[in-house]
Amino acid sequence: MPSYTFDITEKCIAFVYETIKDMPGNAGQEVLVDRLPKDTYGKVTVKVDVEAEGDVNISSEGEINWRSNHPDAIEIILKEADNNTELITNQATIPGPWDLEDAVATGNWKIVGWDSEWK
Repeated sequence: MPSYTFDITEKCIAFVYETIKDMPGNAGQEVLVDRLPKDTYGKVTVKVDVEAEGDVNISSEGEINWRSNHPDAIEIILKEADNNTELITNQATIPGPWDLEDAVATGNWKIVGWDSEWK
């Protein structure tokens, strides 16, 4: 039974940043939110197992730790980032309209609703 692993960390960070970048209410919060992708650490992977019958099982694991030098100043935004990280990692387990062979060949696991280029 073949198994493949794809690192989707950068896609998760990009997705979450897009969902929170307009949330700051003042210039100080804007600076903190703009720094989040740089100050963040963690790793998220998607694992694809192909069974002998041809069935495909997709799972995700890992986490992104959103951190800020002043977490109290953007507490609500950090909570939203955590929630949206969970959303995108779950979204990554939905099979899309592309070939697994393409994902294996390119190393690019496409996430339904995020990646707009379908192959």
